[in-house]
Amino acid sequence: MPPLFSADAANPFNHFLGLPPKLLFGFALAINPLGLLIGSTLLRSLSDRFGRRPILLANAIGAAIGHAITAWSYYSIPIPCSFLHVMLLAY
Repeated sequence: MPPLFSADAANPFNHFLGLPPKLLFGFALAINPLGLLIGSTLLRSLSDRFGRRPILLANAIGAAIGHAITAWSYYSIPIPCSFLHVMLLAY
């Protein structure tokens, strides 16, 4: 991910809304733990209700799909959507 923000040529990742690339990279790194925080609180109650194994399986499948979307989005989705799905991937 760092090469996307440090590229010399302008791209959607290093020139979004005129913000500095280092700040945008910081947002990209900070959004993942935010998703982990939200997801851990919600998944705790779901695992109490449905059991740990089904929730872990659903989480693993969701993570695999999320990583595939992440790889695809670097080439085709605007940066706000990219940040949103990185947060959801952590969830």
